[in-house]
Amino acid sequence: LKSCGVIHWCNEDTDERYLAFLYKTSEYSGNLTDNTREGRVFWVDIDVLSNLELSNNFEECLPIFLVENYSEGFGLWNESDQKSMIYK
Repeated sequence: LKSCGVIHWCNEDTDERYLAFLYKTSEYSGNLTDNTREGRVFWVDIDVLSNLELSNNFEECLPIFLVENYSEGFGLWNESDQKSMIYK
């Protein structure tokens, strides 16, 4: 696995923060965990992503996976409004 970067989310109302560490690979051996609290875990070719039901704002995270210039994303949110990512 190759580390792509990290995304920081901050809730503007509660100041809660979440981190997501992003990885990608073209080769893998072993077994993935079948399911997690977040849902089913599986590998998918990038060509198929547009056909899948993705989590909220996942498409905004794709530059970190696909563009070597990005390694960090920052997202702000509150209970009534989802805001776009900022990439560095």
